[in-house]
Amino acid sequence: MIGRMWDPVAEWHDTVLNSPSYLKLASGDDETFWEQCSASYMQNRTSGTHFKRVINWLADKTGPATSLIEIGPGPGVFTRFLTTHCAQVTAVEPSPANAVQLRRELSGSCNLTVMLKNWEDVALDSHDMVFSAGTLYVFPDIEGAVMKMIRHARKKILLVMIDEEQALEQQAANALGIQQPAPTHLSILFTEVLNSLNLSFTYDRFSEDAEYVYPNFDVLFELWKGNLEIGREHLPELKVFFSKQGLYTDNQPAVKVPRRFTTYLIEIAV
Repeated sequence: MIGRMWDPVAEWHDTVLNSPSYLKLASGDDETFWEQCSASYMQNRTSGTHFKRVINWLADKTGPATSLIEIGPGPGVFTRFLTTHCAQVTAVEPSPANAVQLRRELSGSCNLTVMLKNWEDVALDSHDMVFSAGTLYVFPDIEGAVMKMIRHARKKILLVMIDEEQALEQQAANALGIQQPAPTHLSILFTEVLNSLNLSFTYDRFSEDAEYVYPNFDVLFELWKGNLEIGREHLPELKVFFSKQGLYTDNQPAVKVPRRFTTYLIEIAV
């Protein structure tokens, strides 16, 4: 008996719906994170190789006459650069906290429009390009999300995806005696989705080691609680674990988190 043909779109749908990141979004914890932790997120994401290489890639792909839609800019990791490099930027941001910060921090950018909407719900005119970084995990209906991008991009779609190795989280889970969900690596699956949709695309990838710094354990807890399914009762044990790793001391509230991740730079022709 011949088995059914593998469907990458269906696998994406099921994988995303059961991922810790999507469950955090669906529960509202994601908005709590942005309300409390956007400053440390910005500081960490705009340091290191990843940020510089994405900026250089965007500079090569866009220009002063470009109109661009940015889906899910968050607190504006790449938005500031885009507003200084493109003619028009329309930021579609579903988080109220992030939309407020974008409007406040970039109030002097007359070429920026911030729309407090989900990508699935927003209505707007086509632009030259559509860009999004680190947001595809919010779309169980990946075919619908991508096809809408295609309808709104006159030239190309630029996407950034990150797959992270979660060795430290696994070590922490072992130390706390809890089970860590399997990591969700979506980037290669996404290329299979694009192939199944018969879309023309190219991608480049690079890996890097980085150290993110969080101002205190409350910020780290908001980031990790969904992934590890931990409660505040685990904080003392978590602090002991980080102390033994040399990543935290009682005299210094900041928490260091070594990370290793692979970034995919994807360009889809339209």
